[in-house]
Amino acid sequence: MAYNTKPILVDVDGNPISQYFNPDTDSYEAVLGGSGANRVILYNADGSINNSLSLVPILDKLNQLTGTVIDEETRKSNEITRQSNEDVRISNEDIRNNNEISRVENEGVREENELSRQETISEFRVWEDYNNSKTYKPLNKVFFQGSSYICILESAGNAPTNETYWLMIAKKGQDGSGIGDMLKSVYDTNDNGIVDNAEKVNGFTVESNVPSDAKFTDTIIDVANNLEETEIGKALDASQGKALNDNKLNKSGDTLENYREKLTTLTGLTPDVDLSQSNVFKLTLEGATTLSISNPSIDVSHSFTLYLIQGATAYAMTFPANVKWMNGEIPDLSTPNKTYRLLFDTIDGGVTWHASFGGAF
Repeated sequence: MAYNTKPILVDVDGNPISQYFNPDTDSYEAVLGGSGANRVILYNADGSINNSLSLVPILDKLNQLTGTVIDEETRKSNEITRQSNEDVRISNEDIRNNNEISRVENEGVREENELSRQETISEFRVWEDYNNSKTYKPLNKVFFQGSSYICILESAGNAPTNETYWLMIAKKGQDGSGIGDMLKSVYDTNDNGIVDNAEKVNGFTVESNVPSDAKFTDTIIDVANNLEETEIGKALDASQGKALNDNKLNKSGDTLENYREKLTTLTGLTPDVDLSQSNVFKLTLEGATTLSISNPSIDVSHSFTLYLIQGATAYAMTFPANVKWMNGEIPDLSTPNKTYRLLFDTIDGGVTWHASFGGAF
C-alpha cells in the first residue's frame, strides 16, 4: 500500500523533501533516492517494495488539491476586486445619471434661449405703430409721431420719446416723404412747434385774400369792437373780402343759428312735444290724450305752435300742469271736425309755459 507523504522538510535549495510514514519507527521520514536524491518508495500490503506502481496519479491528485486551494484564493481575491469594481461602476453610473439630468436641464435652457432668439429675430423684422398697452422688448421697432424708434430696454406704457427705453433711429422727414401728415418746412417755418401757416384756423377756412399783416391772435370780435358807429363800410371792404367768419357774429361772438320752421306730426295718447326736433307740431286726437313738453332751451325764451285736430268724435286733451292759459281758462277744444291752433312760449327755460288760443278752422 502507499503511505501519505507530507513535505515538511526542505533541502538546501529550499525545495520540499518528500517524506513517508515508517511504521517501524512510527514516524515520517525523508525519502532518499539514488545519489541522495529524494524519492518515494511504494510498498505492497505485505510490506514488500512495489516498484511497479506509479506516483503519477497520486501526484496529479495532489496537484489538483493544491490547484483547488489556489483557485479558491484567487476566486476570493477576484471577487473582492469585482465588488470594488462594481462599487466604482455604481458610483460612475450615479455620476452619469447626474450628468444626464444636467444635460436635460441644459437642453431645456438651450431650447428656451433658441426660442427667445427666434422670437427676437422675428420681432426685429417687424415694424409697427406704437401701442401703449403692449410690452416691448429690446430690438422691437415702432413708428411714433412720424419718427422711427428701436427699443433698448423692456417696458410697457413708456412712449418712444422716453430715451430710457427707446432710441430714435429715424427722425420725421422734412421733405414730406415721411409718415407725418404735415410738411414742417411749410407750416412750421421756424421749427418751434407752432403752426406758422395754415389752411384753416379753429375749423374755419382761411380766405386766400387775408391781408399779409393779419395775425391769427386777432379775433373778429376785437376788430368789431374797434368799429365806430359813424364809420360805414369799415366792417366790409372789397379789397379785404369777408370780415366775418362763417356762422360768427362780429360783435358778440355768438354763433348764428341755422333756423327755420319745422313740422313734426305727433301720434298716440301720450305724445311728447320734443323741442329739440322742431317748433311746429300737429296732433290728431284718437282718444283721451295727455300731452308732455321736453327739451326746451335752458334759461332762454322758447316758443312753439300746436295744431290740435278733432275728428268726427271729439276727445279730451290734458296739458302739463306748468301750462298757464291766457285769462286763466283752458279754451273749449271739444268740437268735432275742428282744427285748433294753440300758441306756447316760455321765458324761463320751460319752467312755466304761457298758452293762448289762436283760433279754430
